[in-house]
Amino acid sequence: MNKKVVEIVGGKEDCFERAIVIVKSSRLGLSDTQLHRQAGGAITGMVSCRPRRDWRWLLRTGVRYLAVLAAGAGLGWLLLH
Repeated sequence: MNKKVVEIVGGKEDCFERAIVIVKSSRLGLSDTQLHRQAGGAITGMVSCRPRRDWRWLLRTGVRYLAVLAAGAGLGWLLLH
């Protein structure tokens, strides 16, 4: 049985929704745009989007908070002296 795989990738902030939809051979007569539209309608609201929180995310967040803290401390020191 021939199958066509349509891959849909859409982004929302840091999080990516990704889905692969397999279309049966009876629908191969459709254009790519129609397949994407049909597959997109099939997965709307079904792919959950959660940010990944691994050690790299924790490192970036920690460095960001330390940079803000250092900038605030430096500004406070400049205002007091």
